[in-house]
Amino acid sequence: MAVLLTPGKINLFLDVTSRRADGYHDIETLFLPIPSLSDRIELSPSTGPGLSLECASVGVPCDERNLAWRAAEAYFRLAGQPLPSLHIRIDKNLPVAGGMGGGSSDAAAVLRLLNQQHGLLSDADLRGIALAIGADVPFFLDPRPACATGVGEELRPIAKSGKLFLVFAFSAFPIPAAWAYKNRMGHLRGAPRPLSGMLAALAEGDGEAVAAHVFNGLAPAIRHKFPLLERVRRDLIAGGCLAAEVSGSGPTVFGIAPDAAAAEACRAVLIQTGWPTSMTVTAEV
Repeated sequence: MAVLLTPGKINLFLDVTSRRADGYHDIETLFLPIPSLSDRIELSPSTGPGLSLECASVGVPCDERNLAWRAAEAYFRLAGQPLPSLHIRIDKNLPVAGGMGGGSSDAAAVLRLLNQQHGLLSDADLRGIALAIGADVPFFLDPRPACATGVGEELRPIAKSGKLFLVFAFSAFPIPAAWAYKNRMGHLRGAPRPLSGMLAALAEGDGEAVAAHVFNGLAPAIRHKFPLLERVRRDLIAGGCLAAEVSGSGPTVFGIAPDAAAAEACRAVLIQTGWPTSMTVTAEV
């Protein structure tokens, strides 16, 4: 049996720069892994032939529609090996279709575990499989703070320089990323600050400046479609967060607080306003 805890992520900055001929979008983003919010992936021999997958979370497919299943199949296909008796168990802590990359993280974890066990493929092979499965999957092969361009596969790690105090508000409903990308243009207002400003703020360890440069080009359409997310964003700011925004394609909302005490106070505000699930996290950047 092999086990790996695989983190979620937020996008501190996400700008969609163009739509490609293949239907994907070119982006400019800054990924921040959140190790304290992780799924647990377990690989073990299956009780029957071939591949099986188990996950108790509502909304997670347990067949070839699951990215982790597809990752296992692709690994052995590229290696030219028959698919062995293999069981994948996914214990979800990350929200399903919540904008934190849970499915992508699970798929990358399967690739990492299989290569630890079998050693059949190169790092370049793994990156190729990851990109074919999904644009966020390559990041999770080596999840550390990084800038990404292209569809998200051209990664450049950034230096760690401090801590961010984060508050998360989770929602039970999923938002398909394809919908968020398709509908984003009708609600954009103005241009984001450049990513260079976010990088400079991170390098200086300036939490206020980081908060000032938070941007998500998908968020206006999401918050327009789901006013509840706009409400929680405003509640976080009213509670003392320096900034608050939808994570990725949502519906998870994160806030950046000035310190740990303020983060916990913001969480208390969410609880008082009836938001059902929230937590605070300290993230290294």
